[in-house]
Amino acid sequence: MLQLIHLVCLSAAFVSVLLEGKAILDELANSVIDHATSSGINGKQFVQEEGLFYELVRHPHFSQHQLRVTEPSLCDPLVKQYSGYLDVTNDKHLFFWFFESRNIPESAPLLLWLNGGLGCSSSTGLFFELGPCSISDHGFNTTYNSYSWNTHANIIFLDQPVSVGFSYAEDSTSVDNSQLAAKDVYAFLELFLTRFPAYSKQPFHLAAESYSGIYVPNIASPIHSENKKIALAPNGLLKINLESVIIGNGLMDGYIQYASMPDYLCEGPYLIFDNPNGQECVSLRSTRVRTCQRLIRACCISKFRFVCSSAEFVCNLQFYTAVQSSGLNPYDVRLACDPEENGPLCYKQMSWVERYMNIPEVKAAIGVAPQRLFKACNMGVNLAFLRQGDSVWDMPALLPELINSGIRLLVYAGVTG
Repeated sequence: MLQLIHLVCLSAAFVSVLLEGKAILDELANSVIDHATSSGINGKQFVQEEGLFYELVRHPHFSQHQLRVTEPSLCDPLVKQYSGYLDVTNDKHLFFWFFESRNIPESAPLLLWLNGGLGCSSSTGLFFELGPCSISDHGFNTTYNSYSWNTHANIIFLDQPVSVGFSYAEDSTSVDNSQLAAKDVYAFLELFLTRFPAYSKQPFHLAAESYSGIYVPNIASPIHSENKKIALAPNGLLKINLESVIIGNGLMDGYIQYASMPDYLCEGPYLIFDNPNGQECVSLRSTRVRTCQRLIRACCISKFRFVCSSAEFVCNLQFYTAVQSSGLNPYDVRLACDPEENGPLCYKQMSWVERYMNIPEVKAAIGVAPQRLFKACNMGVNLAFLRQGDSVWDMPALLPELINSGIRLLVYAGVTG
Protein backbone atom coordinates (compact mmCIF):
# COMPACT_ATOMS: atom_id res chain seq x y z
CA MET A 1 0.00 0.00 0.00
CA LEU A 2 2.82 2.37 0.88
CA GLN A 3 4.47 1.50 -2.42
CA LEU A 4 1.18 2.17 -4.22
CA ILE A 5 0.74 5.50 -2.45
CA HIS A 6 4.35 6.32 -3.30
CA LEU A 7 3.73 5.37 -6.91
CA VAL A 8 0.57 7.44 -7.02
CA CYS A 9 2.46 10.39 -5.54
CA LEU A 10 5.24 9.97 -8.09
CA SER A 11 2.66 9.73 -10.86
CA ALA A 12 0.92 12.85 -9.62
CA ALA A 13 4.24 14.64 -9.37
CA PHE A 14 5.16 13.49 -12.87
CA VAL A 15 1.83 14.72 -14.24
CA SER A 16 2.35 18.02 -12.41
CA VAL A 17 5.80 18.38 -13.95
CA LEU A 18 4.37 17.62 -17.39
CA LEU A 19 1.63 20.20 -16.92
CA GLU A 20 4.11 22.80 -15.71
CA GLY A 21 6.38 21.99 -18.62
CA LYS A 22 3.50 22.30 -21.07
CA ALA A 23 2.52 25.67 -19.55
CA ILE A 24 6.10 26.92 -19.89
CA LEU A 25 6.32 25.70 -23.48
CA ASP A 26 2.96 27.31 -24.29
CA GLU A 27 4.13 30.57 -22.77
CA LEU A 28 7.36 30.45 -24.75
CA ALA A 29 5.47 29.61 -27.92
CA ASN A 30 3.09 32.50 -27.39
CA SER A 31 6.03 34.78 -26.71
CA VAL A 32 7.69 33.69 -29.96
CA ILE A 33 4.43 34.11 -31.89
CA ASP A 34 3.91 37.52 -30.32
CA HIS A 35 7.09 38.80 -31.95
CA ALA A 36 7.24 36.59 -35.03
CA THR A 37 6.87 37.82 -38.58
CA SER A 38 5.40 35.80 -41.40
CA SER A 39 5.08 36.17 -45.13
CA GLY A 40 1.68 37.21 -46.38
CA ILE A 41 -0.07 38.25 -49.52
CA ASN A 42 2.13 39.86 -52.17
CA GLY A 43 5.23 39.41 -50.02
CA LYS A 44 4.02 41.61 -47.19
CA GLN A 45 5.18 40.85 -43.67
CA PHE A 46 2.93 40.68 -40.65
CA VAL A 47 3.68 40.76 -36.95
CA GLN A 48 1.76 40.10 -33.75
CA GLU A 49 2.54 42.45 -30.88
CA GLU A 50 0.73 42.45 -27.56
CA GLY A 51 -2.06 40.34 -29.02
CA LEU A 52 -2.66 42.61 -32.04
CA PHE A 53 -1.80 41.94 -35.69
CA TYR A 54 -0.08 44.50 -37.90
CA GLU A 55 1.52 44.74 -41.30
CA LEU A 56 5.24 45.29 -40.78
CA VAL A 57 7.10 47.88 -42.88
CA ARG A 58 10.89 48.23 -42.93
CA HIS A 59 13.34 50.39 -44.89
CA PRO A 60 17.01 49.63 -45.64
CA HIS A 61 18.05 53.20 -44.81
CA PHE A 62 16.37 53.13 -41.40
CA SER A 63 17.62 49.98 -39.69
CA GLN A 64 16.51 51.25 -36.28
CA HIS A 65 12.96 52.04 -37.39
CA GLN A 66 9.97 49.99 -38.47
CA LEU A 67 6.31 50.71 -39.07
CA ARG A 68 3.42 48.62 -37.70
CA VAL A 69 0.21 49.26 -39.65
CA THR A 70 -3.42 48.28 -39.16
CA GLU A 71 -6.61 49.41 -40.93
CA PRO A 72 -9.35 50.83 -38.69
CA SER A 73 -12.79 51.98 -39.81
CA LEU A 74 -13.77 54.40 -37.05
CA CYS A 75 -14.58 58.11 -37.13
CA ASP A 76 -14.99 58.34 -40.92
CA PRO A 77 -15.72 54.76 -42.05
CA LEU A 78 -16.26 55.63 -45.71
CA VAL A 79 -12.61 56.63 -46.26
CA LYS A 80 -9.49 54.47 -46.24
CA GLN A 81 -7.60 54.61 -42.95
CA TYR A 82 -4.29 53.37 -41.54
CA SER A 83 -3.06 53.55 -37.98
CA GLY A 84 -0.36 52.00 -35.81
CA TYR A 85 3.14 52.73 -34.63
CA LEU A 86 6.58 53.81 -35.70
CA ASP A 87 8.96 51.67 -33.61
CA VAL A 88 12.41 53.07 -32.91
CA THR A 89 14.96 50.44 -31.75
CA ASN A 90 12.30 48.81 -29.53
CA ASP A 91 12.59 51.84 -27.21
CA LYS A 92 10.25 54.46 -28.68
CA HIS A 93 6.86 53.93 -30.28
CA LEU A 94 5.05 56.81 -32.02
CA PHE A 95 1.31 56.43 -32.71
CA PHE A 96 -0.23 57.65 -35.97
CA TRP A 97 -3.67 57.69 -37.60
CA PHE A 98 -4.15 58.40 -41.31
CA PHE A 99 -7.38 59.36 -43.11
CA GLU A 100 -7.68 59.46 -46.86
CA SER A 101 -9.33 62.43 -48.52
CA ARG A 102 -13.09 62.27 -49.02
CA ASN A 103 -12.67 63.72 -52.51
CA ILE A 104 -10.34 62.40 -55.21
CA PRO A 105 -7.66 61.05 -52.80
CA GLU A 106 -5.36 60.06 -55.64
CA SER A 107 -4.78 63.74 -56.48
CA ALA A 108 -5.39 65.31 -53.07
CA PRO A 109 -2.36 66.72 -51.18
CA LEU A 110 -0.85 64.94 -48.19
CA LEU A 111 -0.83 66.81 -44.89
CA LEU A 112 0.85 65.98 -41.58
CA TRP A 113 -0.91 67.57 -38.58
CA LEU A 114 0.82 68.11 -35.24
CA ASN A 115 -0.63 69.55 -32.07
CA GLY A 116 1.58 71.45 -29.67
CA GLY A 117 1.16 71.92 -25.94
CA LEU A 118 3.73 71.21 -25.61
CA GLY A 119 3.21 67.54 -24.89
CA CYS A 120 -0.35 67.28 -26.28
CA SER A 121 -1.65 64.55 -28.57
CA SER A 122 -2.52 65.28 -32.19
CA SER A 123 -5.67 63.25 -31.54
CA THR A 124 -6.99 66.31 -29.70
CA GLY A 125 -6.77 68.16 -33.01
CA LEU A 126 -8.39 65.20 -34.73
CA PHE A 127 -11.46 65.10 -32.47
CA PHE A 128 -11.69 68.72 -31.36
CA GLU A 129 -10.56 70.79 -34.33
CA LEU A 130 -9.99 69.64 -37.91
CA GLY A 131 -10.44 65.87 -38.03
CA PRO A 132 -13.08 63.77 -39.81
CA CYS A 133 -15.19 63.39 -36.66
CA SER A 134 -15.86 65.44 -33.54
CA ILE A 135 -16.01 64.11 -30.02
CA SER A 136 -19.54 64.01 -28.58
CA ASP A 137 -21.80 62.49 -25.94
CA HIS A 138 -19.26 63.10 -23.15
CA GLY A 139 -16.70 60.94 -24.94
CA PHE A 140 -18.87 57.92 -25.67
CA ASN A 141 -19.43 58.76 -29.31
CA THR A 142 -18.30 60.86 -32.27
CA THR A 143 -20.17 62.87 -34.89
CA TYR A 144 -19.35 63.49 -38.54
CA ASN A 145 -17.38 66.70 -39.14
CA SER A 146 -18.39 68.15 -42.49
CA TYR A 147 -15.68 70.83 -42.16
CA SER A 148 -12.82 68.36 -41.74
CA TRP A 149 -9.59 69.06 -43.55
CA ASN A 150 -9.74 65.56 -45.03
CA THR A 151 -12.58 66.81 -47.21
CA HIS A 152 -9.84 67.84 -49.63
CA ALA A 153 -6.59 66.41 -48.19
CA ASN A 154 -5.09 63.10 -47.10
CA ILE A 155 -4.18 63.67 -43.44
CA ILE A 156 -1.82 62.01 -40.95
CA PHE A 157 -2.21 62.74 -37.24
CA LEU A 158 1.02 61.86 -35.43
CA ASP A 159 1.57 61.70 -31.67
CA GLN A 160 5.06 63.05 -31.12
CA PRO A 161 7.40 63.38 -29.32
CA VAL A 162 7.43 60.00 -27.58
CA SER A 163 5.16 59.61 -24.51
CA VAL A 164 2.51 61.93 -25.98
CA GLY A 165 -1.00 60.52 -26.45
CA PHE A 166 -0.77 56.83 -27.35
CA SER A 167 2.96 57.06 -28.08
CA TYR A 168 5.04 55.31 -25.45
CA ALA A 169 8.60 54.47 -24.44
CA GLU A 170 10.36 51.49 -22.92
CA ASP A 171 12.81 51.77 -20.00
CA SER A 172 12.05 55.45 -19.40
CA THR A 173 13.47 56.42 -22.80
CA SER A 174 12.61 60.06 -23.51
CA VAL A 175 13.08 62.87 -26.00
CA ASP A 176 13.60 66.37 -24.63
CA ASN A 177 14.27 68.61 -27.63
CA SER A 178 12.73 69.37 -31.01
CA GLN A 179 15.85 68.55 -33.04
CA LEU A 180 15.91 64.97 -31.76
CA ALA A 181 12.15 64.56 -32.17
CA ALA A 182 12.39 65.71 -35.80
CA LYS A 183 14.64 62.79 -36.74
CA ASP A 184 11.92 60.29 -35.84
CA VAL A 185 9.30 62.27 -37.75
CA TYR A 186 11.46 62.22 -40.88
CA ALA A 187 11.97 58.46 -40.55
CA PHE A 188 8.22 58.00 -40.12
CA LEU A 189 7.46 59.92 -43.32
CA GLU A 190 9.98 57.92 -45.35
CA LEU A 191 8.59 54.59 -44.12
CA PHE A 192 4.98 55.64 -44.56
CA LEU A 193 5.49 56.94 -48.10
CA THR A 194 7.57 53.90 -49.05
CA ARG A 195 4.68 51.65 -48.02
CA PHE A 196 2.04 53.94 -49.58
CA PRO A 197 3.83 55.47 -52.58
CA ALA A 198 0.58 56.76 -54.11
CA TYR A 199 0.59 59.55 -51.51
CA SER A 200 4.22 60.46 -52.21
CA LYS A 201 3.46 61.98 -55.60
CA GLN A 202 1.23 64.78 -54.31
CA PRO A 203 2.32 68.03 -52.63
CA PHE A 204 3.15 67.59 -48.95
CA HIS A 205 2.11 70.17 -46.36
CA LEU A 206 3.43 70.31 -42.80
CA ALA A 207 0.74 71.86 -40.59
CA ALA A 208 0.70 72.48 -36.86
CA GLU A 209 -0.33 74.81 -34.06
CA SER A 210 0.84 76.24 -30.74
CA TYR A 211 4.21 74.84 -29.61
CA SER A 212 4.48 73.10 -32.98
CA GLY A 213 5.71 76.46 -34.22
CA ILE A 214 8.95 75.18 -32.66
CA TYR A 215 8.58 71.59 -33.89
CA VAL A 216 7.83 72.47 -37.50
CA PRO A 217 11.01 74.35 -38.53
CA ASN A 218 13.03 71.50 -37.02
CA ILE A 219 11.07 68.95 -39.07
CA ALA A 220 10.94 70.92 -42.31
CA SER A 221 14.67 71.67 -42.29
CA PRO A 222 15.93 68.04 -42.50
CA ILE A 223 13.23 67.21 -45.08
CA HIS A 224 14.54 70.04 -47.25
CA SER A 225 18.19 69.06 -46.64
CA GLU A 226 17.58 65.41 -47.54
CA ASN A 227 15.62 66.41 -50.65
CA LYS A 228 18.64 68.37 -51.88
CA LYS A 229 20.91 65.35 -51.35
CA ILE A 230 18.48 63.10 -53.23
CA ALA A 231 18.40 65.56 -56.15
CA LEU A 232 22.21 65.45 -56.40
CA ALA A 233 22.60 61.70 -55.96
CA PRO A 234 19.60 59.35 -55.67
CA ASN A 235 20.18 57.16 -52.62
CA GLY A 236 17.06 55.04 -52.26
CA LEU A 237 15.14 57.60 -50.22
CA LEU A 238 11.94 59.19 -51.45
CA LYS A 239 11.84 62.90 -52.17
CA ILE A 240 9.17 64.36 -49.89
CA ASN A 241 7.38 67.01 -51.93
CA LEU A 242 7.39 69.65 -49.20
CA GLU A 243 5.33 72.48 -50.64
CA SER A 244 4.35 74.50 -47.60
CA VAL A 245 4.66 74.97 -43.85
CA ILE A 246 1.49 76.04 -42.01
CA ILE A 247 1.59 77.30 -38.42
CA GLY A 248 -1.48 78.37 -36.47
CA ASN A 249 -1.17 80.48 -33.31
CA GLY A 250 2.38 79.24 -33.12
CA LEU A 251 5.18 79.94 -30.72
CA MET A 252 8.02 80.69 -33.12
CA ASP A 253 10.22 83.56 -31.96
CA GLY A 254 10.09 84.13 -28.21
CA TYR A 255 12.26 87.23 -28.38
CA ILE A 256 9.62 89.06 -30.43
CA GLN A 257 6.48 87.30 -29.26
CA TYR A 258 6.99 87.68 -25.51
CA ALA A 259 7.73 91.37 -26.04
CA SER A 260 4.42 91.79 -27.87
CA MET A 261 2.32 90.34 -25.07
CA PRO A 262 1.99 93.59 -23.06
CA ASP A 263 0.35 95.22 -26.09
CA TYR A 264 -2.17 92.40 -26.26
CA LEU A 265 -2.80 92.17 -22.51
CA CYS A 266 -3.05 95.93 -21.93
CA GLU A 267 -4.30 97.42 -25.21
CA GLY A 268 -5.62 94.52 -27.26
CA PRO A 269 -9.22 93.89 -28.36
CA TYR A 270 -9.89 91.80 -25.22
CA LEU A 271 -8.17 93.46 -22.28
CA ILE A 272 -6.74 91.37 -19.48
CA PHE A 273 -5.75 94.54 -17.61
CA ASP A 274 -8.17 97.42 -18.06
CA ASN A 275 -5.71 100.20 -17.22
CA PRO A 276 -2.92 100.40 -19.83
CA ASN A 277 -1.03 102.83 -17.61
CA GLY A 278 -1.50 100.82 -14.43
CA GLN A 279 1.30 99.25 -12.43
CA GLU A 280 0.89 95.78 -13.95
CA CYS A 281 1.08 97.04 -17.53
CA VAL A 282 4.01 99.35 -16.80
CA SER A 283 5.88 96.43 -15.24
CA LEU A 284 5.10 94.16 -18.20
CA ARG A 285 6.37 96.68 -20.75
CA SER A 286 9.54 97.62 -18.95
CA THR A 287 11.07 95.24 -16.45
CA ARG A 288 9.54 91.97 -17.62
CA VAL A 289 10.15 92.46 -21.33
CA ARG A 290 13.74 93.55 -20.78
CA THR A 291 14.47 90.61 -18.46
CA CYS A 292 12.95 88.10 -20.85
CA GLN A 293 14.74 89.44 -23.93
CA ARG A 294 18.07 89.67 -22.13
CA LEU A 295 17.84 85.99 -21.13
CA ILE A 296 16.80 84.85 -24.61
CA ARG A 297 19.68 86.80 -26.15
CA ALA A 298 22.08 85.16 -23.68
CA CYS A 299 20.73 81.73 -24.64
CA CYS A 300 21.25 82.35 -28.36
CA ILE A 301 24.83 83.55 -27.75
CA SER A 302 25.97 81.03 -25.14
CA LYS A 303 24.01 77.92 -26.26
CA PHE A 304 24.18 76.75 -22.64
CA ARG A 305 21.26 74.58 -21.57
CA PHE A 306 21.03 76.19 -18.14
CA VAL A 307 20.85 79.69 -19.61
CA CYS A 308 18.21 78.65 -22.15
CA SER A 309 16.05 76.79 -19.63
CA SER A 310 16.23 79.80 -17.30
CA ALA A 311 15.09 82.08 -20.13
CA GLU A 312 12.13 79.86 -20.97
CA PHE A 313 11.09 79.44 -17.36
CA VAL A 314 11.29 83.17 -16.53
CA CYS A 315 9.50 84.31 -19.70
CA ASN A 316 6.68 81.80 -19.20
CA LEU A 317 6.29 82.78 -15.57
CA GLN A 318 6.25 86.53 -16.21
CA PHE A 319 3.72 86.54 -19.05
CA TYR A 320 1.54 83.43 -19.03
CA THR A 321 0.90 83.64 -15.30
CA ALA A 322 -0.86 86.97 -15.85
CA VAL A 323 -3.38 85.31 -18.18
CA GLN A 324 -3.84 82.18 -16.12
CA SER A 325 -4.51 84.14 -12.93
CA SER A 326 -7.16 86.26 -14.68
CA GLY A 327 -9.75 83.47 -14.61
CA LEU A 328 -10.08 83.68 -18.39
CA ASN A 329 -9.51 80.98 -20.98
CA PRO A 330 -6.03 81.70 -22.45
CA TYR A 331 -7.10 80.05 -25.74
CA ASP A 332 -10.21 82.23 -26.01
CA VAL A 333 -10.22 85.15 -23.60
CA ARG A 334 -13.88 85.85 -24.34
CA LEU A 335 -14.62 82.84 -22.11
CA ALA A 336 -14.15 82.25 -18.41
CA CYS A 337 -12.18 79.19 -17.32
CA ASP A 338 -13.10 77.23 -14.21
CA PRO A 339 -10.57 74.36 -13.93
CA GLU A 340 -12.95 72.31 -11.81
CA GLU A 341 -15.72 72.57 -14.40
CA ASN A 342 -13.76 72.89 -17.64
CA GLY A 343 -10.59 70.95 -16.77
CA PRO A 344 -7.01 72.20 -16.49
CA LEU A 345 -6.93 73.20 -20.18
CA CYS A 346 -10.26 75.03 -20.01
CA TYR A 347 -12.15 72.64 -22.32
CA LYS A 348 -14.09 69.72 -20.87
CA GLN A 349 -14.03 68.09 -24.31
CA MET A 350 -10.37 67.24 -23.70
CA SER A 351 -11.48 64.73 -21.07
CA TRP A 352 -14.07 63.44 -23.52
CA VAL A 353 -11.29 62.66 -26.00
CA GLU A 354 -9.45 60.78 -23.26
CA ARG A 355 -12.56 58.77 -22.41
CA TYR A 356 -13.19 57.84 -26.05
CA MET A 357 -9.61 56.85 -26.82
CA ASN A 358 -9.49 54.61 -23.74
CA ILE A 359 -12.53 52.57 -24.79
CA PRO A 360 -11.17 49.00 -25.27
CA GLU A 361 -12.89 48.52 -28.63
CA VAL A 362 -11.44 51.78 -29.93
CA LYS A 363 -7.94 50.78 -28.85
CA ALA A 364 -8.23 47.39 -30.55
CA ALA A 365 -9.52 48.95 -33.77
CA ILE A 366 -6.63 51.42 -34.11
CA GLY A 367 -3.89 48.96 -33.10
CA VAL A 368 -3.30 50.05 -29.51
CA ALA A 369 -2.66 47.44 -26.80
CA PRO A 370 -5.26 47.34 -24.01
CA GLN A 371 -2.82 48.36 -21.28
CA ARG A 372 -1.92 51.65 -22.99
CA LEU A 373 -3.49 54.68 -21.33
CA PHE A 374 -4.32 57.73 -23.43
CA LYS A 375 -3.76 61.18 -21.93
CA ALA A 376 -4.54 64.30 -23.94
CA CYS A 377 -1.43 66.07 -22.64
CA ASN A 378 1.70 64.85 -20.86
CA MET A 379 3.12 67.44 -18.49
CA GLY A 380 6.25 65.31 -18.01
CA VAL A 381 7.13 65.85 -21.68
CA ASN A 382 6.36 69.54 -21.23
CA LEU A 383 8.75 69.81 -18.30
CA ALA A 384 11.52 67.84 -20.05
CA PHE A 385 11.54 70.28 -23.00
CA LEU A 386 11.31 73.24 -20.64
CA ARG A 387 14.44 72.06 -18.83
CA GLN A 388 16.29 72.17 -22.15
CA GLY A 389 15.11 75.68 -22.98
CA ASP A 390 13.85 74.20 -26.23
CA SER A 391 11.53 77.04 -27.28
CA VAL A 392 14.03 79.92 -26.98
CA TRP A 393 16.68 78.55 -29.30
CA ASP A 394 16.92 80.50 -32.55
CA MET A 395 14.31 78.49 -34.51
CA PRO A 396 13.42 81.34 -36.95
CA ALA A 397 16.94 81.00 -38.38
CA LEU A 398 15.80 77.72 -39.98
CA LEU A 399 13.04 79.37 -42.03
CA PRO A 400 14.78 81.70 -44.54
CA GLU A 401 16.42 78.89 -46.50
CA LEU A 402 13.08 77.08 -46.77
CA ILE A 403 11.31 80.22 -48.01
CA ASN A 404 14.13 81.15 -50.41
CA SER A 405 13.92 77.64 -51.88
CA GLY A 406 10.29 78.16 -52.82
CA ILE A 407 8.64 76.45 -49.84
CA ARG A 408 5.65 78.58 -48.87
CA LEU A 409 5.04 79.65 -45.27
CA LEU A 410 1.63 80.46 -43.82
CA VAL A 411 1.44 81.81 -40.28
CA TYR A 412 -2.05 82.58 -39.02
CA ALA A 413 -3.28 83.67 -35.61
CA GLY A 414 -6.56 84.58 -33.98
CA VAL A 415 -7.19 87.65 -31.85
CA THR A 416 -8.87 85.97 -28.87
CA GLY A 417 -6.03 83.87 -27.50
